[in-house]
Amino acid sequence: MIARLFIFVLLLACAAVLWFANIQYPHTYLERGFYSFVLFAAIFLFFKLLLEGIVIARIKDNKTKYIFRKTTSFVYLAILILAIITVWVPNPEALLLAYGVVAAGIAIAIQDFFKNIAGGLILLTTRIYNIGIHRGSYRDPWPDNNNLDPKADTYR
Repeated sequence: MIARLFIFVLLLACAAVLWFANIQYPHTYLERGFYSFVLFAAIFLFFKLLLEGIVIARIKDNKTKYIFRKTTSFVYLAILILAIITVWVPNPEALLLAYGVVAAGIAIAIQDFFKNIAGGLILLTTRIYNIGIHRGSYRDPWPDNNNLDPKADTYR
C-alpha cells in the first residue's frame, strides 16, 4: 500500500513539474504531458488505491483475488490507453479507422490458418478418421490371406 501511495505521489509530482514548466515555457507538449500525468494519477487513484485496496481486503478466496486483480489490471490498462489517445491524438477517429483497416487486413491474411485450426479441431472432436490399419471392406471386414491377389495387391 505504501508503494502504491508513493507511485501516486510521484505521478502528481510529475504533473506539477510539467504544469510549472508549461507556465514558464508554454508549449503544447508540456500541456499534454501535464494532462496525461493528471489522468494517470486519477485513474491510478481510482483503480489501484480505492478499488483494489477496498475490494481486495474484503475478498477471502485467493483465486477470486487473483481473478479480480487481473480483471482490474486489464480494465486499468485499457482506460489508460484510451486516456493517452484522447490527450495526444488530435483526431482519434482516423486512428481508430486505421486500426480497423489493419485488423481487417490481418484477419484476411491469416484466415486460412484459423480455418485449418478449426478443421483440425472438428476432426479431433468428431473422430471421423481413426488411426491404424483397416483391412477389408464393408461386407468382409476381416478377409483372410487366401482372398488376396498377389498380382494386383488388392482384395478379390
